[in-house]
Amino acid sequence: MYASKTLHWVGKYEFIDRVSMNTLVFILFFFWYGWAMKIVIVASGSLIPTKKVISLINDADMVIAADGGAVHLHEMDITPNVIIGDLDSIPQKTLAFFQARQTPVITHPPQKNQTDMELCVDYAVKHGASQIIFLGGTGHRLDHTLANIFLLRRLAD
Repeated sequence: MYASKTLHWVGKYEFIDRVSMNTLVFILFFFWYGWAMKIVIVASGSLIPTKKVISLINDADMVIAADGGAVHLHEMDITPNVIIGDLDSIPQKTLAFFQARQTPVITHPPQKNQTDMELCVDYAVKHGASQIIFLGGTGHRLDHTLANIFLLRRLAD
């Protein structure tokens, strides 16, 4: 299970504060009634815009660009619901393109304890994601590839 800062551990028991309980009730309500929210997070790693990739993006309830992942979306002429990151990997031209389309941008400082993908996953979870698909999460940088693999492992737990 994805760990949240709002979980408090005491002995063997897990206590959830009021904010987390509201979120939990919200997720359980929609899970019970068959509602599922599929969120696609596009990172700046290797990504070939095949028909399957475009279909995954178009079928998503929400598309999040993890910083430089906005470049891939710009090339496919797809507007994300939000761009999240420290904006160190997104060209100014691409950023201006999405700002002209009034795409929300959530900027974080370059010195942070989370990767841009972790910030995107946090955002997705807070917005009710029941399924998260990573695209472009591997390929260009080994440190980012490993971080994303470990992030998947942490989500699986």
